[in-house]
Amino acid sequence: MIKFRINAAMLLLSAVCFISSCTPYYYAPVTQNMPLHREKNEFNATVSTGDMFAFSASYSPGNHVALLGSFGSLKAAGESDVSFASYSYTSSIRNYEFGGGYFKALGENGSFEIYGLGGGGKVKIDDEYFYYDERIGYYKFALQPSIGVKNEWLEVGFCPKFTYLYFTNYHSDYFSQFNAEQTILEQLNNDGGRFVFEPAVMARIGFEHVKLFGLVCIPYSMENDYFQEHIYPWNIAIGITASFSTKKKTSNQ
Repeated sequence: MIKFRINAAMLLLSAVCFISSCTPYYYAPVTQNMPLHREKNEFNATVSTGDMFAFSASYSPGNHVALLGSFGSLKAAGESDVSFASYSYTSSIRNYEFGGGYFKALGENGSFEIYGLGGGGKVKIDDEYFYYDERIGYYKFALQPSIGVKNEWLEVGFCPKFTYLYFTNYHSDYFSQFNAEQTILEQLNNDGGRFVFEPAVMARIGFEHVKLFGLVCIPYSMENDYFQEHIYPWNIAIGITASFSTKKKTSNQ
């Protein structure tokens, strides 16, 4: 039994190391922006960190219309293997998105939202073995539905986001037949499109206008091919959200 537990622990540790550090990452989802709007003239802004530094904001200019935008930046270091050695690398990923859509209040505390988003990103791989860097960019388009509940001190939401990525503008300072990552980046650049499913759960807790923010997202490549291991495997974010409404309150006399 003890031997089985040791073997299981070693297998789990090996899997974690493989997922988190054994291949360069070419995409990391920006931290989802789930404002959970319910009425006109609501403003919401979040700053978060964790796996990714991110900033997001939203505003509802109409009774059922909202605008939103997000920016995220992530760096991940690790090692990869060539035929005769291993080498270190750093993946630097920046992306942004903005758009708008429809929201509807559900009952006394619920909210349903669906947004169309567009944006882009840049990826830079610093190769510490071959002493050069690689770059590739992408455009992104996303459909982001979400549903949640909120009151003055607690907000909880779920978002099954669907993103389409179009990779382009690949550049490398140097070509080597021993670097398989160059072949993969060239393939991404030639293939163009990739679909990614980005489900996330979010919670905010605190006061009426300022709350602690937390989110967990685990993305999946919908093509089920080599691209999955090049997606950053999760996004665990913590931060602060500020929100207020410019709607004038009326008093009953």
